[in-house]
Order: sequence, then structure tokens, then C-alpha cells
Amino acid sequence: MKFLTGTMIGAMLFCGAAMIADDVVEGALKTPEAVQKWGNAKAMEFLPNGGPEGDPAVKLSTTNTNGVMCDLRLPVDQLKGRTLEVSADIKIENVTKPKAAYLGVKMMVVYKTSDGKTQYIEHKGKLDGTHDWREFKNIVKIPANAQSVSLTIGLQGSSGTVYFSDLDIEVED
Repeated sequence: MKFLTGTMIGAMLFCGAAMIADDVVEGALKTPEAVQKWGNAKAMEFLPNGGPEGDPAVKLSTTNTNGVMCDLRLPVDQLKGRTLEVSADIKIENVTKPKAAYLGVKMMVVYKTSDGKTQYIEHKGKLDGTHDWREFKNIVKIPANAQSVSLTIGLQGSSGTVYFSDLDIEVED
């Protein structure tokens, strides 16, 4: 009986996490309406079949070496104390090498805590130049005292073009 109860509770928690993931970013780059929910959405060009295998994608392009970035606020109360796995397919064209290793192509979770500290957690494996589609992942533990959480994508401190497709966030306890 304990095993059955534990299994049912585990299944409910898993389903709850999946529901949160759906509410957070399900389809965040799949329609023009979803793209409009991003901060600086005007910088994104929606491409209905621009991703790998004809999936939807967004394109961010700039000749300004300061870069171009867009952010999506996430529901902090649903994410406190949980782990996020952010993944996306990313393609780049003519991206300039930034001056510092932490700059360049961004897929970054940003959170601010109640003590006023801001953390910037980025995907690993910086790219410059031109590269075809690659999957990037970023695993982030959101602290229980988080006051805000957002996802930032784009280019920082470099110019060029970056494409994002198949953006997904999985939420775990």
C-alpha cells in the first residue's frame, strides 16, 4: 500500500512539474503570438518553418557589437526551490568573437534572490562564427528565496545572427 501511495504521489508531482513546464514556456517560440510575450520581441523575426526539420524558429540579427537580447519572465512562485532544465536548438551565422568568454551567444537563466543578489546561469560551450543547428542545455537550481526568474536569449557583446528553435523547460522538484 505504501508503494502504491508513493507511486501515485510521485506521478502527481511529475504531472504537476510537467504542467508548470507547459505553463512556463510551452510553445514560447512556436507562434507569432507567443513570441510577442518576450521582452524586446520586436528584435525577433518569427520563422514558421525556420528551425531544424521545418520546426518554428526565431531569428535575432544585429550588426551592433553590443548585441541583441530578449527575455521572458517566468513565474517565480512556481519555480522556487526547483530545478529547471532549459534546452533549445541553436544555429549561428557570422557571430563575431566577443571580448570576454562570458559574452556571445546567450541562453541564460537569470534570477534575483531576496538578499538582492542576481545570478546569471548560462549554457556551456560558447560559439562564434557560423555553425549549423546544435542542441544546448542549461540546468539551473532556483533557490527558495528567488524573487524573480527570467530566460534571456540572443547575443551579448557580439554581432551576427542567432536562431533559436525547440525551446523547452523541464521543471523538477
